[in-house]
This record gives sequence, C-alpha cells and structure tokens, in this order.
Amino acid sequence: MVTGEAAGVATLAFRDEQHGMALGGRILNPDDRSDSVSAVTRDGGQTWTLTRRPTFSGAVYGSAVIPGLPGYVAAGPKGLSWTGNDGRSWTALSSSAYCAVDCISRNACWAVGPDGRITHVTFGPYRELFQLRR
Repeated sequence: MVTGEAAGVATLAFRDEQHGMALGGRILNPDDRSDSVSAVTRDGGQTWTLTRRPTFSGAVYGSAVIPGLPGYVAAGPKGLSWTGNDGRSWTALSSSAYCAVDCISRNACWAVGPDGRITHVTFGPYRELFQLRR
C-alpha cells in the first residue's frame, strides 16, 4: 500500500470474518494515480494482496460491502466506484466528490459528499444511480 505522510489505508470493509478490502491512498494529492491504494484479504487479515485501484484518481476515503453481493463500493473526492470481484476490475458509478458510503442492502447504498450531496445507489438486475440533493 501507499505509505508516507497523509498516506496509507483510510478505510476497511469486511464482508465476513475472512474476506475484506483495505483502501486509501495519498490523502493530500487528489490527482494521484498510484496503483497500490487497495488490497484484499481472504484469511482474516493475516495476508493482503494488492488489487487494481478504483476508476477515479486520488485517495479512497470510504468503502462499504454490498450485502447480498460479493462486492465493495469505494468513495473518494474524485468519484464513486464498485467492484464485484475483489478489486480485479472496477466500474465507475460517478465522477462527483464523495467522503463516505454505506450499504444496508443491494437496494440501499448511500454516498455523501460536499455541498450536501446525498446519492442513492441500487444494485438490481440493472445498476441504477440516483442522485439527490438537499
């Protein structure tokens, strides 16, 4: 993983006791394209394997497991992405800035960002992205 001042792991998400993902990056460099900003574990954190980075540049600030799916959502100041295969590939959901994300079901994921941005994401038969502003 990327290390140094204001760099490293910023968020962890575990889908069960053995399988998890660590994400982060260089927090102070929004355009950083370092490859080593995400890693997965399949043994409860004993070992970690580097994976591909999400589709957006810069650091990942927040992540969440998608209940009922083998995937993770990653949020950062340059976008929102999801992976359904432990980071081997990522799909862009948005290029807007986000600070955090959480999912309580495949139909109820919420990401928040600057200026009151609240975005609802669902993962049904067809991925849909809804953005709500207050």
